[in-house]
Amino acid sequence: MAEVVTPGERLAPAAEYDAGSGTCIRDSFICATLVGAKRVLPTSDGQPDQRPRVEVVRSGVEPVVPRAGDVVTARVVRINPRLAAVDILCVGPKPVRQRYSGVIRVQDVRATEIDKVQIQGSFRPGDVVRAEVLSLGDARSYHLTTAKNNLGVVYAKSVAGVPMVPVSWQEMVCPQTKAVESRKAFADTLVARGYTRLVMQIGSAEYTPRRLLPPNRRAARLHSGLYVEYFQFVPSLGEHLAAAALVISHAGSGSIFESLRLRRPLVVVPNPLLMDNHQVELAEKLERDGHLFAATTDNLAAVVAAMDPSRLLPYAAGDPAGIVRCVDAALGMRPKPL
Repeated sequence: MAEVVTPGERLAPAAEYDAGSGTCIRDSFICATLVGAKRVLPTSDGQPDQRPRVEVVRSGVEPVVPRAGDVVTARVVRINPRLAAVDILCVGPKPVRQRYSGVIRVQDVRATEIDKVQIQGSFRPGDVVRAEVLSLGDARSYHLTTAKNNLGVVYAKSVAGVPMVPVSWQEMVCPQTKAVESRKAFADTLVARGYTRLVMQIGSAEYTPRRLLPPNRRAARLHSGLYVEYFQFVPSLGEHLAAAALVISHAGSGSIFESLRLRRPLVVVPNPLLMDNHQVELAEKLERDGHLFAATTDNLAAVVAAMDPSRLLPYAAGDPAGIVRCVDAALGMRPKPL
């Protein structure tokens, strides 16, 4: 099988070979100028002064080759205090056929507090990461970055050998042992679970999603591909709830039972500051019965990352007729004839 080479890759010493089509001479080496198959043409008989010629022939099928700006999936193979070395597995959704390696340098791990970054606290051998190609370094070795929120570790196993779930962009947790391990995690839990749209009702609160959306924008598509929009009030949330693949709500009884009536997968976050906190009691009871998932503001991302909506049980509304009959009997009231 012909060797596939990429632009900039050294092919042969210029002192021993002639440069053919698809190549150039740089720093005393013949280098590829295009993606294709490397071919060495031998000298002709009777031409003792002629040297073999190296050329690159573009193949009929364009190979999958990482380029600057591409988002790649890679596996960490080793780490040291300066960098993490990776093998590139896919460019976008396309698997690579040739072996391409890359490095994530300590200064390219994240965008903030770069001086505090530690490679061992960001990646471990065996982790699968989502990264962006910055540039071609040496031959077939690329400089990668995980500094954006939608980049980082997407799959990692804990010390116990269990796949972990992200709880923040700096930590992942083992669902079996509850042990927390440091990682530069892929921060967008919703995208990781396959959700493509986030719609928020914020009411009259002062909060607006400033960290998600540009100033004065109520809707936008993020770098991760997630489309985000928000509004304050609508006449009815029914249409939004009915169209939702997942509902995340406060734990008010009205909101809970409207979502359960529509049989939408539901995660509720009770307000712990309420007096005589019936929200917590209701959420815990319905979670025990298998109708919803309960979370807190601290573990919401972890709950969404680890939940299995297929395990939820449909909620059957109660029939108050029995209670009415008991009250009537206690009061000595006879049921009305039909």
